[in-house]
Amino acid sequence: TGDMSAENVAMKFSGLGRHWACMFACNDISSIKPIIAGVQRALSSSLYETRDEVSLAFRNAYKAEIRRKVESSVLPPGIDLDDFYMFGLQRLGPDTFNRIFAQIQNVQLEASFLVCGFSGDDQCVFTFTDPGRECDYDLIGFWAIGSGATNALGSLFNLKGAPLRFRSYEEVIWRVCEAKFYAESAQGVGKTTTVFWVGKDDKKIIYDLSPLHGIWEATANRPIPPGVEHTIQEAIKPEVPQVQPTVVLPAVIVPQITQSADTGDGIQDQSRLPSNSQTSEDQQ
Repeated sequence: TGDMSAENVAMKFSGLGRHWACMFACNDISSIKPIIAGVQRALSSSLYETRDEVSLAFRNAYKAEIRRKVESSVLPPGIDLDDFYMFGLQRLGPDTFNRIFAQIQNVQLEASFLVCGFSGDDQCVFTFTDPGRECDYDLIGFWAIGSGATNALGSLFNLKGAPLRFRSYEEVIWRVCEAKFYAESAQGVGKTTTVFWVGKDDKKIIYDLSPLHGIWEATANRPIPPGVEHTIQEAIKPEVPQVQPTVVLPAVIVPQITQSADTGDGIQDQSRLPSNSQTSEDQQ
């Protein structure tokens, strides 16, 4: 769950037939064992264990577990799912029937499976999740499930160079472990690390590679590369504001002809004429 991890209680992976394996993440572990057992039974009689056969085995096992959960926790005692659909409306009435029908539609197993293996020479990766949804990831060759999936996938998607599947098996194991270490910052992801290797030669070998965690911790906080500090300092230098030049226009004095104001009695009224200071100010 989001609050607890069962890393020290249960192994979160299982072999399926000769060429396949699966991992799981869940909030309700009660459905895991019946589904895996159902898939293993279906593959026990398969000669080639093709991708379609594995997919069908998961689909049927998932449906069977959904049915078991509905009949044990939703339907009234003594009524199985077939009886409910055939006679439920008549026996229970429309209100009770509709209420139970809505509950059935909302039943989920709260479990996710990450499945990988070989179908002939083809490498296959797919997930099987609620509500019986299958997603194919063969083209990219990897995926992750659980609460730490976002962190793990971020690490793998940001790898540069050749696709992961074309690198050496030592680097593949390291990159997958590295992605898991990044996922440990998510709630519910423990620090125990185990690798389940599935090969075409029918061998499934479990490696306890927990010591790699110490190597990763010693190198994860790597120093910044040379030149980074200078580049950042140059990028954040404050810009020198551009000072706009101040343009001072010279004062222009326009000469004007002054006239005397005649009062009519031959005496000029000097009070009506502008003073020298007023004239100078107005002309400027």
